[in-house]
Amino acid sequence: MHTVTSLLCVPVKNNDERVIGAIEAVNKVDSLFLPKDEELLTKLSVFIGNALTNLIKYRSTETARNGLLSLIELIRSLQHDTNSHTLASSITSGVSKAVGADKASLFLFEDTQRALFAMQGDVRNDIIMRTRMMMYYNLY
Repeated sequence: MHTVTSLLCVPVKNNDERVIGAIEAVNKVDSLFLPKDEELLTKLSVFIGNALTNLIKYRSTETARNGLLSLIELIRSLQHDTNSHTLASSITSGVSKAVGADKASLFLFEDTQRALFAMQGDVRNDIIMRTRMMMYYNLY
């Protein structure tokens, strides 16, 4: 069991002064916490808040970067795929990766069969399914 004899806690704020956490110190050695300790911890909390805010921004930027890289990869594959199955696979898996989805679907009108088809991709299992959805007449 831990006995608490003194405790000092201050808020950790982001750059907008919104509280995003707290930092605490427990049991000051050889005395109680003094106002100068509170002042020091308050100043340190500014640096802690900045570091945490920067980490959050970095992670957000990394996520956006990965999405853009997936989009670039998709655009490159669209320029090189000549087989409809591999092109559909590239599109659905590329879209899934770009937006962080498990699956994506591509819906296509085929005039020769007057039908709507769905090309569905499953990124985790690398599967493309082509399903006839419906017949259509004069949709456009």
